[in-house]
Amino acid sequence: MSLTTQAPQPTLHEPFRIVALPDGFLVEAQVGNVWQHLYRVSAEVPLPIDLEVANWYKASHRTSRFVTNLIIARPGDGCRHTLFNTRYARRGMDNKVVTRTLRTSDDYNSILRTEFDLALTEAELTALVTGVERRAQAGHAPPFVP
Repeated sequence: MSLTTQAPQPTLHEPFRIVALPDGFLVEAQVGNVWQHLYRVSAEVPLPIDLEVANWYKASHRTSRFVTNLIIARPGDGCRHTLFNTRYARRGMDNKVVTRTLRTSDDYNSILRTEFDLALTEAELTALVTGVERRAQAGHAPPFVP
């Protein structure tokens, strides 16, 4: 993607744009008719310790969204696949979203194999479903993306 224009730029999925900020850039994606902020890129060079702490938090802290939820995403041919706990979604280039609620080990096994190319053992699948059910009972927040 070009950093020299703020115009929408086509990608294999949705259009992206890069908005210049005084201290960096904001990367956005057009989802439907709405531009959504994806992330901000700072012009500042981070200190290694800041990167280490941020990475540790996201991967290890008990309140991190990535520790307290099952989150899987994968781009597909003209679509995006996402799984957030029990909710699977497939969003196509036309922004049509097809969702499905996963309830059983067979549901998870089917989606993980066909849409994410992941093959789990029976023990892994049981642990995954048990963990998702436990998180649901604890009342964790719903996904922030379709």
